[in-house]
Amino acid sequence: MLNQTLRLSQREKDILAYLELDTGTPIADIARKLRCRTHTVQYLLNKMRQRQIFKPVTYVDIHKLGLRYCGVFLSLRGSSVQLRRFIAKASRHTKLGWFAEVTGAFQFGLALATTTPKEADSEIQGLISDSGLHVAKKATSFRLELVDLPRGYLSAKLDKRSYISMSDGVDTVSISDLDRRILQAFDQHPWESHRGVARILGVPQSSLELRVNRMKQLGVIKGSTAELDLGSMGRECRKLLIYTRDRSERFSKELLEWATLHPIVSHFICCFGEWDYEMNAEVLDSAELNNLCQELYHKFPDNIVSVEPLSIVKVHRFTRTPLGIS
Repeated sequence: MLNQTLRLSQREKDILAYLELDTGTPIADIARKLRCRTHTVQYLLNKMRQRQIFKPVTYVDIHKLGLRYCGVFLSLRGSSVQLRRFIAKASRHTKLGWFAEVTGAFQFGLALATTTPKEADSEIQGLISDSGLHVAKKATSFRLELVDLPRGYLSAKLDKRSYISMSDGVDTVSISDLDRRILQAFDQHPWESHRGVARILGVPQSSLELRVNRMKQLGVIKGSTAELDLGSMGRECRKLLIYTRDRSERFSKELLEWATLHPIVSHFICCFGEWDYEMNAEVLDSAELNNLCQELYHKFPDNIVSVEPLSIVKVHRFTRTPLGIS
């Protein structure tokens, strides 16, 4: 059981509810909405930062750069040394946006930023063969739409349930090598100011500001979200792979609307491949997860064939900028 002294207060959760999908929300606005003093919000934010409760993450739309995510779930066979070699290499792979050990139907989960299916296959095969492992089971899907949803369990005070998303099929744009280095620096130094990032990169702050503003105008930078420490809220992440009879535009919209309003669903992904949708659920226990699965079956009995829950044992890599920069 998590030490209760590490749990967040409701006021702290209220603050996170306003920051989770927009870390640039002014502190004065949060204070006004929560009817408290500005310095109280600032104090609690500093306290949560010191405890590493959250960190800002620049939301980069990789589709604008001609990339898309290939979701891969694997079970591998080999020695413990070979498995450690695979984990170490995958954790450093600069084209992986997410890499985790999971339990359930698979052993590992990966999200690879790629330009073509052939490139995705080559990268995955390279990771496996270089480690000397053999594939016991593998499933893949390309991710067509990725949506970060508001966490309803954080607070009842947030009245508007908007979300932030990116979709495949958009017009692509070109950015410079310096732009890519800026995005990487934001990822590696999430708490640095623009002045600090400019100093790290050795460029004038004015040049950095111009490039950041341009990437925002082009839709490459869509905002800044908060990566949360779920343990501080007594929660754990579960990933649901959803198989359906109908992945129509209408059903996708209905499922997204349902997920947006559900208090424990934090991410929604529409896929093309061996499964049709993914959802991330942040649950208190297995009973809450089971209830969520049953809700899906009950709400969409004519569409959902099966729901495969996976437990996230350990996340080895997470980044919004899997741009292949070493």
